[in-house]
Amino acid sequence: GGNSFWARDFTPLGFYYGDQDSLAFIDFTYYPGRANDDSLGVYLLPQLGYKVFQTSLMNEGGNFFTDGNNRILTSSAIVESNAQIEGQVVNLRPNTNPIYRFRSPLNSTQIRDTMRRLFGVDSVNILQRLQHDGGTGHLDLYLRQLDEERFMTTDFPEVFNNQQFPDYNRVNNNVRILRSMNGPYNRGYELPTMPLPTNDDGSYS
Repeated sequence: GGNSFWARDFTPLGFYYGDQDSLAFIDFTYYPGRANDDSLGVYLLPQLGYKVFQTSLMNEGGNFFTDGNNRILTSSAIVESNAQIEGQVVNLRPNTNPIYRFRSPLNSTQIRDTMRRLFGVDSVNILQRLQHDGGTGHLDLYLRQLDEERFMTTDFPEVFNNQQFPDYNRVNNNVRILRSMNGPYNRGYELPTMPLPTNDDGSYS
């Protein structure tokens, strides 16, 4: 009964709280038009005994990383999403025109303030989104968090450094920004790279 299969993106984000490290969840608002996905975690998790805190801030799990201490990473796709006034669809009946829940748009300063308050962090870093990534703007298309001090990233070969692939420089700039930061133990983040796979004939498409 869902709208898609991107559970990493639409399910709420877990966090620990209290002296016993109890588990609870924060639920972003998901893409407008995917109300079933957006409501799944809020419906299911309380039945399993977990607290779920909802926010009208729009974002997806694939565009959210945290070192678990004091820093959040996301991309500028979050700014574009929260600039719109259409929220989630509220009518789920087939063959009807969608009715959206309207929301107040947020600018980048308001987004950072909201993220700091929700997650109890001081640093919210908004990296530049990619242009040709299928439209999501998610960091997880070229970046993977391994632990609180390490991120693996895609190593794009020099052949992609051309006008047809402006994301080559965007990825490298974002990685350079990450390399300039310190992790939770006041050491620079490690960024091992994963080579981009080729076609069977050794070429890149």
